Amino acid sequence: MHRLPRRSSLVTQTVEVLREAILAGEWVGVLPGEHELAQRLQVSRVTLRAALTELEQDHWLKGGQGRRREIVASAGRGAGQPTSLRAVVMVSAVPAHQLPAAAVLWMDKLREHLADGGWLLEFQECAAAYRRQPGVALEALRARLRPAAWVLYRSTLEMQRWFAERRLPAVVAGSLHPEIKLASVDVDFAACCRHAAGRLLAAGHQRLAIVRPDTKIAGDLESVVGFEQGAGGPVITVLHQGTVESVLMGLERAFSARNRPTGLFVFHVPHLLTVLGWLHQRGLSVPQEIAVVCRDHDPLLEHMIPVPTCYAPNVDLFARKLSRLVTAHLEGQASAPRTVRIMPTFLKGGTLKI
Repeated sequence: MHRLPRRSSLVTQTVEVLREAILAGEWVGVLPGEHELAQRLQVSRVTLRAALTELEQDHWLKGGQGRRREIVASAGRGAGQPTSLRAVVMVSAVPAHQLPAAAVLWMDKLREHLADGGWLLEFQECAAAYRRQPGVALEALRARLRPAAWVLYRSTLEMQRWFAERRLPAVVAGSLHPEIKLASVDVDFAACCRHAAGRLLAAGHQRLAIVRPDTKIAGDLESVVGFEQGAGGPVITVLHQGTVESVLMGLERAFSARNRPTGLFVFHVPHLLTVLGWLHQRGLSVPQEIAVVCRDHDPLLEHMIPVPTCYAPNVDLFARKLSRLVTAHLEGQASAPRTVRIMPTFLKGGTLKI
């Protein structure tokens, strides 16, 4: 009986990516340090060291105590081998450790799904790609990494337009701006926020406010539209710059008005913590006087008293849908761009009387 084929391990995939990067001449003389490589490839130090050891045994690298590994193989070696990297690059404005918990969870699931097909998910932080004119930064990434496909996390209109105009194999992990033709997977923010407004109104709160960052991310803009649809018209908006100070300033302005809000809808978990702390300092009881609902979720919220009312995404389903769209590009089966929206689960919590 023939031996059954085995799936490629993560170590093997890491070896392949490192080998092809060496062939492409990405590094000269020595490899970057282990910390930098592990962060870039989004693998553990244990996996990376196993891959490096294998490359040393195959005489691609020369190791040494207390110094970086020397590259023995040269660019152009093994010309008969495939030149395209078996890697999918996920681009983010922030490093991996600053990603929300839900994003980290679906990214790990996505990595597993892609690994089943022999592909490695590589995380790449590039804040310059999120500026108003991202072309130079993105072109440099494209030339240096040469990935088989891209995953764009919380991407801007300018980023999405750049990839769409060049017809590069890219999938948006987030919402699309209206005029962009790319595949995308995201939470159904419009439906979620309509539901949240309806819950607040049903609980007797007529003066509603949104607490959100002053960004142009498509998902945030969709959230505003959905919430105002559910509320039946415009609501108070507390804009901030993402800092504690800016959130507090926005709350002070909103609550100093004659008709201060009684229902708050907060977009992100860190800002939810700031809001709840400020309300406690002001002596405003939740949910008796002020109801608070969060659009997002983090496992740490389950340790709070009361547990905040929020919406939890299905990270497994998100990763599966995203993986299918990326794989369609990798296998040359992508046709018209698909837009997938996933409704999150409403978690009742104790910050809204229901």
